[in-house]
Amino acid sequence: DAGIDVLAFTSAFYLTDYLSFGITLQNFFNSGSITYTQTPEDSGFTSIYTDKLEDRNLILRLKIKLTDRIFMGFSYNTDFSGTFSTQNEHQASGDTITNNRSSEATVSIPAQFTIGLFLKPYTWMDLSFDYVKRYWSKATISDYYGETESLPFPVKDDFSFAQIDSEALRFGTQLHIPFPKFEFFLRGGYFVDQQLFPDATDEKVKLKGFAIGVGANISSRIRVDAAYMRQKGTWQESGTLDNSSTVE
Repeated sequence: DAGIDVLAFTSAFYLTDYLSFGITLQNFFNSGSITYTQTPEDSGFTSIYTDKLEDRNLILRLKIKLTDRIFMGFSYNTDFSGTFSTQNEHQASGDTITNNRSSEATVSIPAQFTIGLFLKPYTWMDLSFDYVKRYWSKATISDYYGETESLPFPVKDDFSFAQIDSEALRFGTQLHIPFPKFEFFLRGGYFVDQQLFPDATDEKVKLKGFAIGVGANISSRIRVDAAYMRQKGTWQESGTLDNSSTVE
């Protein structure tokens, strides 16, 4: 319920007329909390897990100008091993039992790479295509509440399936509309993102969606942007009352 807090610093450089380089330093310092509540008949218990992930990684980018209208881009997110602090507060309402536990674990987040293509078929139109892959099968957590073996992260041992490498495809376009005193932009995009886990039939879970946006250069130093994104996914899960059946 608190999301993930990331503080990032970015810089970019023109190495030559045809080659540009960018670097981003990301600092992770919070990953929210999860609350479980169960109320069987007249009694119930509540378990609150508070997680905190602390570490940093780099994003390295390279842009190559092939022609005046065609560019290629490469992006690489380095892997990292960070400190994962958790606290579990367990309360049973019937007997008023409170049990607090904490853990200092180590989380290994895998690398991710992206390859992209940027086209400018007309002076007033931009097109982009991106392919992204993250090696989630290599993500682990160690020393989690006394566990002697490394567990997959973030799935851990809570589910009956193993996490898998994920891929994403993204397509975007931008239209430039010049006005006498400012330049206006219309944007649209479509994406297909795979999740790090399969569904009950071992098929890859996919989220599909679109994004639309507008922007304007209202002066040589000020640019205003606004965007909207919507995503939707359907997959098969095991039935709650009958594990032999699946629901969508």
